Amino acid sequence: MRVIDRFVKGVDVFTKLIAVVLIALLAIVVAEATAKTAMELVRVTFGQGLDDLDVNRLLDVFSVFLIVLLGLEIIETIVPVAEGRPLNVEIVLVAAFIAVARKIIVIDYKSTPGEVLLGIAGLVLALGVSYYLIDMTRHRGRPDAASNQGLVARTKTLLHERGTTDAVTGESLDPGAGTAREADSEVPPVS
Repeated sequence: MRVIDRFVKGVDVFTKLIAVVLIALLAIVVAEATAKTAMELVRVTFGQGLDDLDVNRLLDVFSVFLIVLLGLEIIETIVPVAEGRPLNVEIVLVAAFIAVARKIIVIDYKSTPGEVLLGIAGLVLALGVSYYLIDMTRHRGRPDAASNQGLVARTKTLLHERGTTDAVTGESLDPGAGTAREADSEVPPVS
């Protein structure tokens, strides 16, 4: 075995080991945060009457709840690395969506400058476009996928089976027939 091959294998083992350690540490943090969130949620909702419920404290609890979800998504991001599989970019985007959603929920809109709000809006738009492009790439070339091309192909096949005409071009979807416009021209005018 060449030196470079042993080095690459060593880096691979090291990467997997670090990933396993990170997963274990994150699991501990997520478990502790979950327990604290549950206790805080019980204290906020049952410790005081609903009339005295402080919206800001409840938003803080939801913020911690989203942090726990973010921790779970980060664990899901690291698991493929520990297993030696390629990283799933969709999971990373979902984690980013959760982080941005948390920020949107807890942000103080009265004191936050407009530039920051525009930046967050741009970030949401960029994440949405990224997710859309990844989803479209994943479904490319598969007519049964939920892509527009697949939908058009399925619709034309269905209309062809019924012997219908294309509404845009007027062409018959039956290969043995002419266009609907040709058929209309053969019909004598009604007197």
